[in-house]
Amino acid sequence: MHTEKQARQSLMSPMVQLLKCCDHPYLFPGIEKEPFEEGEHLVNDSGKALILDRLLAYLHKKGHRVLIFTQMQRFLDIVYDIVQLRGYTCVQLDGTVKASERQEAIEKFQEADSDIFVFLLTTKAGGLGLNLTGADTVIFLDWDFNPQNDRQAAARCHRIGQDKPVKIIRLVAKHTIEELIKHRAGKKLKLSELVLGTDENDGQSSKVDLSKLLFEGLSNLEKAQKKDVQLHVLTDKQLEEKLGRTKRGGRWEVRDDNKENIDDDQQQLLADGDSTDEAEEMSLYMFEGHDYRQTRAAVKKADDGLGNNAANSRADDNDKKQQLQQ
Repeated sequence: MHTEKQARQSLMSPMVQLLKCCDHPYLFPGIEKEPFEEGEHLVNDSGKALILDRLLAYLHKKGHRVLIFTQMQRFLDIVYDIVQLRGYTCVQLDGTVKASERQEAIEKFQEADSDIFVFLLTTKAGGLGLNLTGADTVIFLDWDFNPQNDRQAAARCHRIGQDKPVKIIRLVAKHTIEELIKHRAGKKLKLSELVLGTDENDGQSSKVDLSKLLFEGLSNLEKAQKKDVQLHVLTDKQLEEKLGRTKRGGRWEVRDDNKENIDDDQQQLLADGDSTDEAEEMSLYMFEGHDYRQTRAAVKKADDGLGNNAANSRADDNDKKQQLQQ
């Protein structure tokens, strides 16, 4: 008999392979033809690389500075080659970088007159403890199964000391497992906030969740293969409509429809969720067959009971003190 943990791990392997398909074919051994040279094939052989290449050209022209996060070390190396191919200045931080080199890269990027356009990071290595407010744009090339890790990574730029509006961009491959992970991540965040009143999440997915993700992803892929695929080059006007305008000095223009006290990443997750009618709100409390509305009600009742007991205890103490004084 397989344990829950073993079953989950056995399903994670094909999911990781599917995520590689979404990022770049060169993540698989034997796909890139020898000799291994930098060239346009690095961009043209991946849909994400094509979009990223177009995004970087637009952001560089507008005067923005960018943090790029990915889960995969090998994909980060490919992106580094693309950035070098286009002649952009960049630094890279991942699990292989020494502590001294790590600090040097951060200091160079944070200098007031720094000309470094791109900072490349893996989500795990660069997601905690860094201050990278020199950037005003964050690009996530893929999704972490735990949405809190991505939030922590975005906070490297969107933190105390940041004097510019921050734009968070996520690249999601249509009709792939990434769309499903994105949807589940949004529901996880909303569920944790509604039930627990907190943003914390353990990031663990059950074998039932993972199985559903795999089957739904394969179904969507089969449907997409039956359709004609056409490539469209995004124009500057289209990118401006999607991302927003840029003021002088490379500052994002804050839109009037932005919600207060909600970061851009959270806005996107909320916007990408389903409608907020009563039926949807009820479904948010249902997870793996358990109705967490009952759990929430029980916790609230227990808290109220503790509060009442404490108040009654204080009242009894006051009565005893008055009797002693008399």
